[in-house]
Amino acid sequence: MTRTITHQPDPDLDLVLERVVDVPPNLVWAAWTRPEYLKKWFTPAPWQTVDCEVDLHPGGIFRFVMRSPEGQEFPNVGCYLEVIENEKLVWTAALKPGYRPQTATGNLPLLR
Repeated sequence: MTRTITHQPDPDLDLVLERVVDVPPNLVWAAWTRPEYLKKWFTPAPWQTVDCEVDLHPGGIFRFVMRSPEGQEFPNVGCYLEVIENEKLVWTAALKPGYRPQTATGNLPLLR
Protein backbone atom coordinates (compact mmCIF):
# COMPACT_ATOMS: atom_id res chain seq x y z
CA MET A 1 0.00 0.00 0.00
CA THR A 2 1.41 3.38 -1.00
CA ARG A 3 0.49 6.49 0.96
CA THR A 4 1.35 10.12 0.51
CA ILE A 5 3.71 11.57 3.10
CA THR A 6 1.96 14.55 4.68
CA HIS A 7 5.06 15.62 6.60
CA GLN A 8 7.92 16.98 4.53
CA PRO A 9 11.15 15.86 6.19
CA ASP A 10 13.80 18.46 6.93
CA PRO A 11 17.14 17.01 5.72
CA ASP A 12 18.96 18.87 8.51
CA LEU A 13 16.79 17.31 11.24
CA ASP A 14 15.05 14.19 9.95
CA LEU A 15 16.32 10.76 9.02
CA VAL A 16 14.02 8.90 6.65
CA LEU A 17 14.66 5.26 5.88
CA GLU A 18 12.61 3.62 3.16
CA ARG A 19 12.94 0.23 1.57
CA VAL A 20 10.58 -1.64 -0.71
CA VAL A 21 10.61 -5.40 -0.29
CA ASP A 22 8.55 -8.05 -2.02
CA VAL A 23 7.13 -9.56 1.16
CA PRO A 24 3.52 -9.77 2.37
CA PRO A 25 2.71 -6.99 4.88
CA ASN A 26 1.79 -9.47 7.61
CA LEU A 27 5.31 -10.98 7.53
CA VAL A 28 6.97 -7.55 7.68
CA TRP A 29 4.64 -6.67 10.55
CA ALA A 30 5.61 -9.85 12.42
CA ALA A 31 9.33 -9.11 11.90
CA TRP A 32 8.89 -5.68 13.53
CA THR A 33 6.47 -6.65 16.32
CA ARG A 34 7.40 -10.11 17.57
CA PRO A 35 10.38 -10.22 19.94
CA GLU A 36 11.50 -13.66 18.77
CA TYR A 37 11.89 -12.27 15.22
CA LEU A 38 13.33 -8.89 16.24
CA LYS A 39 16.09 -10.65 18.18
CA LYS A 40 17.18 -12.44 14.99
CA TRP A 41 17.61 -9.42 12.70
CA PHE A 42 17.35 -6.06 14.48
CA THR A 43 21.01 -5.55 15.48
CA PRO A 44 23.78 -5.68 12.86
CA ALA A 45 26.30 -8.51 13.23
CA PRO A 46 28.52 -9.13 15.07
CA TRP A 47 26.30 -7.42 17.66
CA GLN A 48 23.24 -9.24 19.00
CA THR A 49 19.81 -8.34 20.31
CA VAL A 50 19.64 -10.47 23.46
CA ASP A 51 16.35 -9.28 24.96
CA CYS A 52 13.28 -7.56 23.59
CA GLU A 53 9.89 -6.45 24.94
CA VAL A 54 7.00 -5.20 22.82
CA ASP A 55 3.75 -3.73 24.19
CA LEU A 56 2.13 -2.95 20.87
CA HIS A 57 -0.17 0.03 21.36
CA PRO A 58 0.32 3.81 21.29
CA GLY A 59 2.22 4.70 24.44
CA GLY A 60 3.44 1.10 24.82
CA ILE A 61 7.03 0.05 25.38
CA PHE A 62 9.56 -0.99 22.76
CA ARG A 63 12.56 -2.22 24.74
CA PHE A 64 15.58 -4.10 23.50
CA VAL A 65 19.06 -4.92 24.75
CA MET A 66 21.99 -5.00 22.34
CA ARG A 67 25.18 -6.89 23.20
CA SER A 68 28.54 -5.93 21.72
CA PRO A 69 31.03 -8.57 20.53
CA GLU A 70 32.96 -7.85 23.77
CA GLY A 71 29.88 -8.72 25.87
CA GLN A 72 28.87 -5.21 26.94
CA GLU A 73 25.08 -4.74 27.02
CA PHE A 74 23.24 -1.62 25.89
CA PRO A 75 19.58 -1.37 26.98
CA ASN A 76 17.27 0.82 24.89
CA VAL A 77 13.71 1.89 25.72
CA GLY A 78 11.28 3.59 23.39
CA CYS A 79 7.60 4.32 23.00
CA TYR A 80 5.19 3.43 20.22
CA LEU A 81 3.50 6.51 18.77
CA GLU A 82 1.26 4.99 16.10
CA VAL A 83 0.21 1.38 15.51
CA ILE A 84 -1.91 0.41 12.50
CA GLU A 85 -1.64 -3.35 12.06
CA ASN A 86 0.08 -4.46 8.85
CA GLU A 87 0.28 -0.83 7.66
CA LYS A 88 2.17 1.55 9.91
CA LEU A 89 4.38 1.37 12.98
CA VAL A 90 5.92 4.52 14.47
CA TRP A 91 8.17 4.52 17.53
CA THR A 92 10.69 6.83 19.11
CA ALA A 93 13.57 6.54 21.55
CA ALA A 94 13.00 10.16 22.62
CA LEU A 95 10.09 9.01 24.80
CA LYS A 96 9.68 6.26 27.34
CA PRO A 97 6.43 4.27 27.64
CA GLY A 98 3.38 6.37 28.41
CA TYR A 99 4.81 9.24 26.31
CA ARG A 100 7.23 10.22 29.08
CA PRO A 101 10.42 12.06 28.07
CA GLN A 102 13.71 10.21 28.25
CA THR A 103 16.16 11.48 30.85
CA ALA A 104 19.89 12.06 30.43
CA THR A 105 20.38 8.57 31.91
CA GLY A 106 18.09 7.04 29.28
CA ASN A 107 19.15 5.67 25.89
CA LEU A 108 21.22 8.63 24.74
CA PRO A 109 22.40 11.88 26.28
CA LEU A 110 19.86 14.62 25.82
CA LEU A 111 20.79 17.18 23.20
CA ARG A 112 20.65 20.79 24.29
